[in-house]
Amino acid sequence: MPICSVPTTPQRHRVKIVANKLIANGVSEMLLEPINGRLPDWKAGAHVYVHLPSGKTRQYSLTGDPSIRDCYRLAVKLEEGGGGGSREMHQLAIGCTVEISGPINNFALVPSTDPHLLIAGGIGITPLLSMAYVLERAGRSWRMVVCGRSPDSMPFLKELSGFPPESLILIYTYGEPGHRLAFEDLFSSMDPKTQVYLCGSGRFNHSAAHAFRTSASRTARLVYESFSGSQQSITPAENGFFVELALTGRKLWVPRDKSILEVVEAAGVRVESVCREGYCGTCVVHVLEGSPTYRDDNLFTDEERSSQKVMTLCRCRSNGDLRISL
Repeated sequence: MPICSVPTTPQRHRVKIVANKLIANGVSEMLLEPINGRLPDWKAGAHVYVHLPSGKTRQYSLTGDPSIRDCYRLAVKLEEGGGGGSREMHQLAIGCTVEISGPINNFALVPSTDPHLLIAGGIGITPLLSMAYVLERAGRSWRMVVCGRSPDSMPFLKELSGFPPESLILIYTYGEPGHRLAFEDLFSSMDPKTQVYLCGSGRFNHSAAHAFRTSASRTARLVYESFSGSQQSITPAENGFFVELALTGRKLWVPRDKSILEVVEAAGVRVESVCREGYCGTCVVHVLEGSPTYRDDNLFTDEERSSQKVMTLCRCRSNGDLRISL
């Protein structure tokens, strides 16, 4: 990911909901068709922002075969403890219209002849399903491991059955910790040059990333994206600090139990944000003075972290005062 400035709003497209049906427990599949013209082409791993009638904006991965051009396809898990965006998506009626962004891809499938391993945790299958289509069509060596609580909770099982059986491993935990995927065994036994793409909850990804660092070959590569239904908390033991908004010179106190994003919003400053958990990149800003500390799963490269010139407002903190490009 290159050093970037505050993201600009992508071009919006008005689309019509032509299908909205449950395909697994708590998971609804939606088809979106353009009102005028055609929708932009997209590549596996891409997502769009959906601007809901309530004013909420939510980010969802595009799923299915990217070669299908006439509509976009989403799968939305209902998050009971979330902010209401997923429930509003589930309640969208056939024929109603919403605005979406064009495709944005921070989780792209990098061209490679090396073996690929796709690991999906629950609804994290959505971008990986698209990657499976691309890899199969290109004749690449690939496997997908799909983890879920039970068959009833997993979307796309029928569609997955259309892929070669030897490429798929389905693991159901049924709520039992002993049934979970043994990441260490998986990574230690794979081809040393395997390209690993991982998508699941923050906890799922954290467990996998830890196992990858300790078990995988140094020539292997891991790329991951997080899905989470609840906002992660700021550790209250940290000290507070001041943040200066460069455009106005305002200085705001960020207490130990608030994020910079929350403080800036409370001060009446309008900031684009979507995930509020440090993985979508919407609230990235330049750091003009000071040294941020990073909590983001996989958003910034090692080079960007070392430079300390960019940060997210929702997750990054600081041990001292900051001046940022707002």
